Formats: sequence, structure tokens, C-alpha cells
Amino acid sequence: MTSRGRSASAAAGRPFSARTATAIWTHPEPAYAPLLASPARVPVRWGAMMIRPGVSAVILGPEGVLLQHRSDNYLWGLPGGAVEPGESVREALAREVREETGLEVEPLRLVGVYSSPEHHQIITYPDGNVIHYVSSCFECRITGGTIACGPESLACAWFDPERLPPDLMPISSIRIRDTLARELAIVNAHTDEHVTVRYRREDGTYDPDALARLRRVFRSSGDAREQDVSLRLIEVLSHVQKMAGGHPLVLLSGYRSPTYNQSLKNQGKQVAGGSMHTEGLAADLAFPRPQLPKLWHQVRDLDCCGAGYYAKEGFLHVDVGRPRFWEATTSRVDENLSAGNARMFARTEFDRYVGGEPISVTLHALTVPPVQVARVAKLLGDGGV
Repeated sequence: MTSRGRSASAAAGRPFSARTATAIWTHPEPAYAPLLASPARVPVRWGAMMIRPGVSAVILGPEGVLLQHRSDNYLWGLPGGAVEPGESVREALAREVREETGLEVEPLRLVGVYSSPEHHQIITYPDGNVIHYVSSCFECRITGGTIACGPESLACAWFDPERLPPDLMPISSIRIRDTLARELAIVNAHTDEHVTVRYRREDGTYDPDALARLRRVFRSSGDAREQDVSLRLIEVLSHVQKMAGGHPLVLLSGYRSPTYNQSLKNQGKQVAGGSMHTEGLAADLAFPRPQLPKLWHQVRDLDCCGAGYYAKEGFLHVDVGRPRFWEATTSRVDENLSAGNARMFARTEFDRYVGGEPISVTLHALTVPPVQVARVAKLLGDGGV
């Protein structure tokens, strides 16, 4: 595993296309335009000064991040607006996104609360009113609807986060940046160690110090040996954490040294001989039992990894091997399915690479070395075509 610099769009978990923007819908008639107040110079002549709660949504998809071309200031920005009297923040978020994009969304996590004038939260309107917004920004996922802009939007379009429009509202740029800066919080159930790290920097590169802290908390419980944790696994776990409500993940088992794994097997424990744990590719995570079935189905639906549901024991197994799923009664760990390299596979650390960037391919689940690898490989499209 390496922690070389990588762009956010090229990293695992960032399935963005290379195109700059995809226009979806345009609205024919612009409206009036408010002015962004300078953080250093708030206008002296105010009609009225008001403080209002607001919301905004960062919606990520295969094409990038969804932006609206606003009809009030002719700038691109995130969907969002003010919380109306009698509304909850969640209700306001759903309403604003629906009105401005036609989509139904649900929040995955709170990105941040923005109130500082330095974050361009003070807006002066043509009627002289000045509003200081205290805004909650959420990362959201689409649950329904189709994109159809309302009167407040001139257009809606997907943008690659690395090719955002030059006329993007500054506060939207800040919130997108904060959303893409990835974090992971882990609690080791055996040692009670708590680790919260921002493992990916704002420029998309991985922080080696953060990766070292994760490596430490993932260490083998039986003999304290350490192994690099797959970047792909870290990205998947960060997503699982968001799906689970943003709470720290409780780690029951991370890396297991081959020696410790074999000792568990010798004791009659239900562990696989060629376990993904022995390569830093898997994690067993404890969750409240009522939450387990939904999370298991959500991980399964990602179609990116292994998802094991252990209802009685109260945990989910997540790995970055071949996409598959099972329950405790169908795990078949006692059959030694990986014997004789039967489940060996090759995988890159990332799904997308920048042109000219070296690609490293690693063999996993190798149980009977050595194996012969050809000098020349052919890259095939999805489905092997």
C-alpha cells in the first residue's frame, strides 16, 4: 500500500467522470440577484438585519456533484435555502432540494454548520435587507424523483469536483471541499482505543500519519502484529460509517496475523483459512442489533465488497474481496473454500487512475505459493468484454 498523492476523483470511492459538467435542465426566466457581502466590509446601510437558519445539500453521484445555477444571483451553488417557521432542519432540507432540483433526498451525515462571515454567510438583498445565515450542510443521497429545476434554478448540472465552475458561490466551494475531505472514527472493542482521523487531505492525497494510526488500531488482537490497511477498505468503512449515522465504528476484528488466525482455527473458532483479515482487507464491526439487517442490505447493494451478517453475534463482516454476501449459517468457513488458490483474485487499490499513472495490481487469497504471473496483462472492460 502506498500513500502517494492522488486526486479525489481518482481515489477509490470517487466514481466521477472526467467531463466537466452535464447539463440536465434549464429554466427560462431569471429573477433578481442578491449581492454577496464582503466578509471585511458588511454594508453600512441596512434595510433590516436578520439571522436565519439555513440548509444546503451536497449530492454526489457517478457524474460528480450536483449544482444549481441560481436565478437570484446567476451563480452556481449547492441546492438549499432557509428553514421556514414550523419546519425541522431535515424537513427544510428535503423541501429545498425538491423545489430546486425535483429530487427526493435523505441526509447521510452532517458536513458542518457554517455561520462565520468569512464563509460568506452574510447576504445583502436588493431591497436592502441583510440576512446572516447559520447554515447546516449535509451530504445527501438521492432516494427518488427526477431532475427538473424549479423557478429558483436556471439550470441543474453535474460537475467533476476537480472542475467546478469559476462562477461557483464561495461558500459552496468550501462545503464541497469539506465533504470530500474523508474522515474515519474507530473504537477498538478490545483495547478501548479511540481513533478519529482525516485520512484524506483536501487535495485528495492520503495522510501517512493518519494511515499509521489506523494501522495501529487495526492491529492483530492475538499478537499485536500490524499490517497496512487497504485504502479501498478505509474508503468503504468511511462510507459505512456515514450509512450508520456517523457514529464511530466499533472494531471487533481488523487485521489478523496468519499465525493468530491459524491459532483461532486450531481452537475450533469459525474463521476462514484464507481469511481477508490476514491481508488487512477486512473488518468485523459491532452495531446495535436492530440496525444490522438494514446496514447489511445497504452494504450488499454497494456491490463492491464482501458483506457477512452475524445476527446472533451482533456484527457485520465487511471486506474488499469479490462482491458477495452471506449469513452465519451460509458462511461455509469450515469448508476451506480458498484451498488450492481456489479464490485467488487480483485487484488494484483504486478504480480510476490519471492518464500515465502507474497501476499496481496485487494478488490476494494466495494459499499455495508460488504462482506464475505473465509479464503482459490485458485490461478488460466490465464483464470481461
